Amino acid sequence: MTTGLDPSRIVEVDILSAPLTVAGRNFGNLLLLGDSDVIDATERIRDYTGIDAIASDFGTTSPEYLAAVPYFSQLPQPTLLKIGRWVSTASEAVLHGGALNASQLSLANFTGITSGGFTISVNGTSQPLTGLDFHAQTNLNGVASVITTALSGAICTWDAAIGRFDIKTTATGAGTPASGTLTFNTLPANLDGVNIAGTTITFVTSGATEGQINIADSAIAQATALAAYVAANPIVGVIVTSVSNVATVTAVTVGTAGNSLVLTKTSTHITASGSGTLSGGVNGAIISYATAPSSGVDVSALFQFPTPTTFTTSCTSREHTFGNLSIKWRVPLQIDKEFGWKEMLEVESRTRLQRLHCICTANDCSVW
Repeated sequence: MTTGLDPSRIVEVDILSAPLTVAGRNFGNLLLLGDSDVIDATERIRDYTGIDAIASDFGTTSPEYLAAVPYFSQLPQPTLLKIGRWVSTASEAVLHGGALNASQLSLANFTGITSGGFTISVNGTSQPLTGLDFHAQTNLNGVASVITTALSGAICTWDAAIGRFDIKTTATGAGTPASGTLTFNTLPANLDGVNIAGTTITFVTSGATEGQINIADSAIAQATALAAYVAANPIVGVIVTSVSNVATVTAVTVGTAGNSLVLTKTSTHITASGSGTLSGGVNGAIISYATAPSSGVDVSALFQFPTPTTFTTSCTSREHTFGNLSIKWRVPLQIDKEFGWKEMLEVESRTRLQRLHCICTANDCSVW
């Protein structure tokens, strides 16, 4: 019988049977941050697989493009670059329409409408848009201009690169809460008082009971005592702070609603700002989803603007589809006492991923 050569005389061979572990995530992808408004504050981040797409979106003179050139010039060439929006200043709110397919892009879908409409909330104010007439428009930019004319505080644009309509507010930023001041020029007299958001507080010489504050020994101490009283006895809708002899009343909620909160005094020793109410409240830049109009043809679906959606199917499927969006459940966040499970959804459209919230009850889900 022929005997083979023992391989151990030439090379040592070790056989390992240990199972393979899961490969670790690659953290080699680069993220560039820039303040160009090509990527809005809603989208925040966009993926690129080559320099040509960056040139198309940002132009060849932009800081983002110039920073990306050496990255994609490497050998071997990277396969992915992320560009994020650095929101260095107050930005507008944006409502993105869905990416339209070839049939939805047909101008004939719009020119046949002479009395369309939808309702949208801009900066906290509901705007019913009716009588939208697209019959004379020759391109989708013109269709967007019809909506812009009907809007107040926002503009509609056509994004040809992505194939969607966007609505952006002309206002920027998160808004400002209303506020007012009570200045104690001297100490108040016995039974002088102030009214803060409908709650009357009276100053008394001594023995203060509910709704009363003892008169202090200085104007500074009186302003401090007022702030401390409201901290211990909260007034719905406002907070009170003090610096020196001035108590500042600030609405808890940002926006113009706080401008109607009462701020008055019944004392010659106290100066109240404004004309009987808080002032200076400014609504933040915000746009809601679109809903059906009060009259005319509902055209929100033509533009694929997001609408409030309730799924009548059970949430146990963990996946739903509506319009151009395919929705898959992700990680549960918390239990809400009123509505049940609150979860974060990852929404996959034709262009990129966005984030929505969902409230899940026993039988259905509501997404916004």
